[in-house]
Amino acid sequence: MKTILNSLLILSAVASSALAGTLQDRLSPDLVKLQGDELVDAPNALEGKDIIAVYYSAHWCPPCRQFTPGFSEWYDEASEKYPNFQLVFMSSDRSADAMKEYMEWGSMNFPAVKFDERRASGLGQYAARGNPYLVVLDADGNQLLGKPEGESWQSPAITLQDLQKLLEES
Repeated sequence: MKTILNSLLILSAVASSALAGTLQDRLSPDLVKLQGDELVDAPNALEGKDIIAVYYSAHWCPPCRQFTPGFSEWYDEASEKYPNFQLVFMSSDRSADAMKEYMEWGSMNFPAVKFDERRASGLGQYAARGNPYLVVLDADGNQLLGKPEGESWQSPAITLQDLQKLLEES
């Protein structure tokens, strides 16, 4: 019994340390970005960012394919205008190749969590019950915008309107 208790305490400590630190510290090693037709590491993508939006989406999802192109264009403009902001893609695709293909198709000029690191990233705790979904976090991982308490999903278009206001005020 004592061995089991010690094991549980160790697992608890490991889990707590995995969630410790800033969002930047936790995610940076697991980010990639399209460079030409290759995914390359993007460990500095969150450096100096205090507003981080996470976009949950997938190429197989028709509403995602409808929302993504315009959202990517919005990001290109917003990233120039608001240096304290970063968008991160969290793929719900079925393979790393599908994720890369979707990033190319959607002209995603923002970093993504490596396909094989999605579960370990800790971003699953912010996800909604449907895609596409957009959540906005501060540098410590506190939710600023997204689905309201008790709701299972919110349209990314609504969150995007609120994000635009937040960025203008920051």
